[in-house]
Amino acid sequence: LEAIPTLPISTLEVLNFGDNKISNINDGAFDALVNLQELYLYSNELEEIPSLPISTLEILSLNSNKISKINDGAFDALVNLKELYLHDNELKELPALPISTLEYLNFDSNNVRIIHDGVFDALVNLKRLYLYNN
Repeated sequence: LEAIPTLPISTLEVLNFGDNKISNINDGAFDALVNLQELYLYSNELEEIPSLPISTLEILSLNSNKISKINDGAFDALVNLKELYLHDNELKELPALPISTLEYLNFDSNNVRIIHDGVFDALVNLKRLYLYNN
């Protein structure tokens, strides 16, 4: 699979597109998925993370891609996100994540060279943080 099809299934709670060849996420790809709680996009060919307007999302797996850029506002709508998997990508810095609900963040095996002050300020519920092999 090379592209995410439009899925007009408003009752869908879990969506797994792992181990495909998806290289980008089109605007509006997830608009109809108003109850989506878990989205798995691991092991694809994504190079950047666009804005993801899925306020119901609790788990987001973007590991094992080629992500080197997280677009501004990519996570702004993820007000219920608890787990974020970004390991095994090509990110050079850890961005500030405005996700106060986040409990688990896996950022290992990237190319992180610097972590700026204030990056973790909003992560008031973070319980597990993985930054090894950077």
